[in-house]
Amino acid sequence: MAEKLEAVENKQRKRNEAAKYYPVLMEVDGEPVWFMFTHNQLKVAANRADRNPEDIPTVTDSLLGKLINWFK
Repeated sequence: MAEKLEAVENKQRKRNEAAKYYPVLMEVDGEPVWFMFTHNQLKVAANRADRNPEDIPTVTDSLLGKLINWFK
């Protein structure tokens, strides 16, 4: 169920910018928004999730999980 992220090249790279980014499309306040994360930013977020597992929603908390459980 995990999404695979593919890095994209920073085509108009300026000094001190990352050579590659990981684009992620998310919904924010009902609107689709693109985010561009560096590899380091993803590592920071993954470490935060590791330190706070109690805050990670379970599959059953998601809409898909609720639908699956409804049909059981």
